Amino acid sequence: SAPGKPQPSQVSVVGSWDDWKRPLELRPSSVGLDLSWTVIFKAPPGRHEFKFLEDGKKWVLASKWKIVSDRVGTSGNHILVVPEPEATSEGR
Repeated sequence: SAPGKPQPSQVSVVGSWDDWKRPLELRPSSVGLDLSWTVIFKAPPGRHEFKFLEDGKKWVLASKWKIVSDRVGTSGNHILVVPEPEATSEGR
């Protein structure tokens, strides 16, 4: 984060993986002076758009993720979730 920029007290991520229905709360962690936010969840395979919501009121895009615009001009971050490899049974 930029020096002097106020830090949010809560960050959530919302995305197309569930039709933008449920915000997932991220957990803060700090390494030295850097603050980062993380969440672990399982999204279905496919292309998904998402945005971060700071303090329940400010939508934010992350520059480290690809940013795309939909057909009405709304921007969001973009991610491709690939299917997990199927379990193989050895020795058969």
